[in-house]
Amino acid sequence: MVRDLRNVITSLFRFKKAKVAPTDALDQFWRTLSGPGQVIGFLMQYAERDLAHIRTIAEMMHADQHGILLRYEDICAGKLSPEAAERLDAAEPGIAERLTAAFTQQYNQSNPTFSGNRSDWHSIWNPDLDRFFTESGLSEINQALGYV
Repeated sequence: MVRDLRNVITSLFRFKKAKVAPTDALDQFWRTLSGPGQVIGFLMQYAERDLAHIRTIAEMMHADQHGILLRYEDICAGKLSPEAAERLDAAEPGIAERLTAAFTQQYNQSNPTFSGNRSDWHSIWNPDLDRFFTESGLSEINQALGYV
């Protein structure tokens, strides 16, 4: 499953801030900041580990010629792309419809990472974060996954 990497970053930011205990002084400090400074502090804490991992996984997903890319946004809307549905059904007839129904049933249900609503990258995005997104290569892989 793929998702706009800007929303992945936003979701991770919200999750770390709300549900993960700080691991050290810098991790505690960025949480006390506000506005764009808080986002930059988050990047400084998590870019080398978590965001690098996200990039690696996204690159692997893009490189897998045999994989079936399911878009998070489509699944949340209760649909699959025609290509994904066709490839899934070729592997097992009827699986696309069953999978869509299962995802639709689970959408907006409480789970350990659910914050009450979907993350929207516009809520935290700023020029510095955009520059990081480009310079880190995340923008390029995001475009390769079909997000503009």
